[in-house]
Amino acid sequence: MLIDRQVVEDFRREANEETKKIAEKYDLTLKKSSCSYNEETINMKFTIENATINVAKLEFKRHCIRYGLKPEDYGKNFTSATGESITIIGVNTRAKKYPIIAISNNGTSTRFTSEYVRKNL
Repeated sequence: MLIDRQVVEDFRREANEETKKIAEKYDLTLKKSSCSYNEETINMKFTIENATINVAKLEFKRHCIRYGLKPEDYGKNFTSATGESITIIGVNTRAKKYPIIAISNNGTSTRFTSEYVRKNL
């Protein structure tokens, strides 16, 4: 059998479906998969994470001190300039100006400066 693009796409789809089932059995989550191929081989890589651990929360607790926040500030609400209720859901350590990640009541994700968040908590 010749390995071509269609074979690889079908194989990858089925492999992802089965891997998700196995991951769920162990309370894990399939985050992504990557794939490369030639006429003779298919190489696949799966990234699977612990579903019970909130990675964003761990990252926030690890880095919040850099921004003048406390670990218990994760999940806290504050009011934006437009009067909207905003919940802190993480940090982006690579963002210099807007490192605090938050989500509004309508589900819109947005970023804030650490100074703005500290002032409005």
